[in-house]
Amino acid sequence: GVVAVGELRGAWLALSTGMFEGPSLRWRDLGAPVVVVGAHGGSGASTTALAIAEATGAAHVLELAGPGQSGLVAAATAEFGEVGPGWVRGRRGVVVIDHLARWPDGSLIPAPAPVRAGGVLLVVDLAMVAAGERGLRAARELFERAVLVVVTAAATVPGMRRLDAILPLIPSSGVAVAVTGAPRRGLPRPVTAAFPPVVRGLAGAGRLVLVPDVPSLAVTGVTPDPLPAPVLAAGRQLCDLCLLYTSDAADEEDSVDLGG
Repeated sequence: GVVAVGELRGAWLALSTGMFEGPSLRWRDLGAPVVVVGAHGGSGASTTALAIAEATGAAHVLELAGPGQSGLVAAATAEFGEVGPGWVRGRRGVVVIDHLARWPDGSLIPAPAPVRAGGVLLVVDLAMVAAGERGLRAARELFERAVLVVVTAAATVPGMRRLDAILPLIPSSGVAVAVTGAPRRGLPRPVTAAFPPVVRGLAGAGRLVLVPDVPSLAVTGVTPDPLPAPVLAAGRQLCDLCLLYTSDAADEEDSVDLGG
């Protein structure tokens, strides 16, 4: 749904002033993630997170969304039930998917059970950040440790307005934008004209990726079927950016000022 800019800023203020508790040691033990943030509801964050995971190979996807908001609840090809307090685990090929079965009673979302494999990329879908809910409570440290933060927004003028609202709230220089539902022929002129200055800067730095419109996904959502090839191709582009930010080539000259 639509969230007021004041609500977003208020949620971020609560994080930065310490009103919310930070993540537990077990959250820190999960490793440096790729974080995917939806600038608004229905922006394709969960699909984008899964595309990054599948393009990478072995990956662990955490979706910080309740059962009514999960975009990956039907994505697994095998289900394993609850693994730890409040988390449900499934598998999709070599990708492990965890999503919240329910919101926990306590003040923190507990860390999920680890994946027993080496070299697994952690992809966190912070679905609740855009809604200003409990997912925000673990967000600050995840942002700070992220190898890349991907912000998704629909290929619409309102989607660009939401990007303009949320990008200044993200404390990371390693940011990319995924514009979802993009027409195959390219973005409409009103959408590109509505790019905030920071998005123009990210585009010029090669950090804007178009995720093509796939009508079947809009109808069914993500299912156990393979992701469409154009969506996977966008995931590979974002994976390339992950490699950039884990290499020595990602220095301060590559950063873009997100404002404040």
